[in-house]
Amino acid sequence: MEEEAAPTAEDKLHRLQFREALELWAHIRKVCDEGNLLDEEYADWKSRYPDYIDETEEYGFIPDLGTEQSISKLSKEIPVNHAPESHAKRPRKSKLSS
Repeated sequence: MEEEAAPTAEDKLHRLQFREALELWAHIRKVCDEGNLLDEEYADWKSRYPDYIDETEEYGFIPDLGTEQSISKLSKEIPVNHAPESHAKRPRKSKLSS
């Protein structure tokens, strides 16, 4: 039986980004289930994923600080042309420029 290779920084980064995306989806679904988001609004949010950053703040999602710090640290370790794209790390639009 072959031993599995230790996860690379890219693997770790991808897993953290995936976990963060799942946490966001779970949060938004909970907001909807609690009646704070209409089914139509939820469907609209899903249809625009991953372009959700501005709306995410409105729905009260707060990313885990430890996860954010780990993502930032791993992102710096990986050359830009090798880092997996993170939908959660897209630049946020300034609310002032809207």
